[in-house]
Amino acid sequence: MSDNTFGAARRGGLGDADHALGEHRAAMGEIRELLGELGDLSRGYAEELRDFREQMSARDDERAEQARDGLLGTDWQRIQRRIDQGETSLEAVVRGEDGSVEATALRQTAADNARTLAAIQEAEPQDEEDDEQGEVFAQVRRQQAQIQAMVAEIRQMPRPGTS
Repeated sequence: MSDNTFGAARRGGLGDADHALGEHRAAMGEIRELLGELGDLSRGYAEELRDFREQMSARDDERAEQARDGLLGTDWQRIQRRIDQGETSLEAVVRGEDGSVEATALRQTAADNARTLAAIQEAEPQDEEDDEQGEVFAQVRRQQAQIQAMVAEIRQMPRPGTS
């Protein structure tokens, strides 16, 4: 191999190495950019989760006050008293882990309301403004929607130890 051939091969080899190094640096830059975007997303999700938990806490505080005042009925009042005393939790009630008479009654009422709401939604729409029953059904639908929203929110809450 002549010196010119050797020098050209060596330069070609360095060119290949320089090219590979450039590709590696570009790939690392893309990885850093992606990691930055993932970090931004993660911080955004953490903030959304924090906001959601604050909203849930505020809603639970409001529900608890209403329950303590008896505005949600005697079953809720008794359950809230037990929650306040550390004997049960809202999650235990909803998940069926609390087998007390009141918790069972609340779950049964929620199931009954869900069935009633489903039946109403399947029925033909009626002129509710002229119909006294229509107002009752509208009230049931509003209450059921609130219950369903509350149950859905509770089911979305992280469980202890699963953060």
